[in-house]
Amino acid sequence: MQRRNFIKSSAILALTITSCAKTNNYFWTTIENAQNILMPKSKFGPSAKELQSTKYLKNVSIHSSFDSRDIRVLKQGVKYLYEKNFNVLPKSKKEKLLNNFSQSGLGSQWVSLMLYYTIESTFCDPIYGGNTNQIGWNWVNHPVGYPRPKKTFGNVA
Repeated sequence: MQRRNFIKSSAILALTITSCAKTNNYFWTTIENAQNILMPKSKFGPSAKELQSTKYLKNVSIHSSFDSRDIRVLKQGVKYLYEKNFNVLPKSKKEKLLNNFSQSGLGSQWVSLMLYYTIESTFCDPIYGGNTNQIGWNWVNHPVGYPRPKKTFGNVA
């Protein structure tokens, strides 16, 4: 890739990531509601809310390594759910809507990404914003790995 194209692509990616992180509250409320439907509290394990999965996704989505295609799919899915008034529906209707949505191409991708990032937040180091109080690690009796990161995303400064 030529230097000029690289710089141009990097700038576009940075703007996309920044707009995702700063997007309206409805976006993150929708993400949080969906994560809590996909990973509710149960006798078998913690909920996405307990793990702070939305906080984790907010944190990683603003990093330069976050895949811009994921941002695009997340935004498209939230747009679809917004048009269906997802956030004001009762839980049973949210579940049904997510189930129906997951049967479409976009919906399947979106739900897959939501599950991916929710599960990732379950087992990440808490420094990244998920796995609050090591709940995910404790849930599966996973020993803490050492050395633990001192800064996020390999930052050394």
